[in-house]
Amino acid sequence: MKKLIIIITLVVIAIIAFIYTFWPQERAITTKFFVNESGITDKNFMQFIKENPRVSVFYFCSKNNDNCDYINNTVLKNLAENLLVTELDFIYYVDLSAASTTAAAKFNRQWGFTQYPAFAIIDSSVDPYVIVSSLGFVHETPFNSDDVKNWLIKNNIWQELPQIKNH
Repeated sequence: MKKLIIIITLVVIAIIAFIYTFWPQERAITTKFFVNESGITDKNFMQFIKENPRVSVFYFCSKNNDNCDYINNTVLKNLAENLLVTELDFIYYVDLSAASTTAAAKFNRQWGFTQYPAFAIIDSSVDPYVIVSSLGFVHETPFNSDDVKNWLIKNNIWQELPQIKNH
């Protein structure tokens, strides 16, 4: 009887070890961003533009927003593939993950859009900085890569890129 209990115990331990070894483990999902991740947030945005006085394109989003996932994994990926690059380094990602979701008035005043994901072209070579143009996401009519590309062309950003002057 003792031998049977020992055998059953060993079998149970082996089964538990087998289950534990092959049980799916949670893994952090790493997202490949297709824009310049310079660590800009809504908190340090003003410091960034003061230290980088020029016309820049910013992509405002939150890493925990489904619409931002769509823009990154579809729109920005398509634009990068169109340019034959792995990163659209001329577009700076501004992480709004810590920003209040009800900050529409602040967003509009500071960056020219009321909801994100959004893009804005900002000229910080002048003081105070100037919002040249912005493109905000509307859930009912989301923009696609052609919309963003046309917006960049309209604002004389796209053709300034050396990779595409021959296209």
